[in-house]
Amino acid sequence: MMRSLKAMYMAMAAIATLSLAVPAVRSAEKAPAAVIVVVDFQNVLRQAVASKRVGEQIEKQRVVFQDGIQKLEAQLRAQEEDLKQQRAVLAPEAFNQRARDWQERAAAAQQQVQIRKRQLDEAFNEAMLKVREVLLQVTKEIASEVGANLVLPRSEIVFVDDKFDVSKDALARLDKRLTTVAVKIPAPPTARAPAAVPAAPGAPAARAPAARTPPAPGAKTN
Repeated sequence: MMRSLKAMYMAMAAIATLSLAVPAVRSAEKAPAAVIVVVDFQNVLRQAVASKRVGEQIEKQRVVFQDGIQKLEAQLRAQEEDLKQQRAVLAPEAFNQRARDWQERAAAAQQQVQIRKRQLDEAFNEAMLKVREVLLQVTKEIASEVGANLVLPRSEIVFVDDKFDVSKDALARLDKRLTTVAVKIPAPPTARAPAAVPAAPGAPAARAPAARTPPAPGAKTN
């Protein structure tokens, strides 16, 4: 019995020794106190002069391409009306072939729109990446100057005293260092005018029942 108690006391003493030693090790490895600054990255990027100019370049190209697509859609709608007129006088095989041709032209126009949208989105993201890189650079400089060792995004914080927020300084430095970014925008896909629908021999001037063909891109449907 005495041996068991002695062994238990020795074990307890060893545990106590370890418990005292661990805090000492942890104390020696203790990280420095956090010195924090906060940046509203989203708002700074939105307000930056370079960001606004990137958006202007993208929007200009979007408007130019959209004008061309609207003209193409108008031509497709006119051809759809021609098909409706010809349905009553064409053989079913001939009408179906012309309807398929029109559908292919409409699908090609939709594809052009999708390609251009992807091109503009990629060009925007690539240009904004350069703006973000400069913002990170100026943020690191500010943190170093004020002795901060931790930068947090304001969007992830519920509350912070404004004296820790260096967003205004970051925006001012960003605007001073970077005022514009050349946006690399590929040439748009060629929006070719659709070939005219051939007139049916002896087609009457009267309107025929509407053909059940899909609407042109951007056309309103009932």
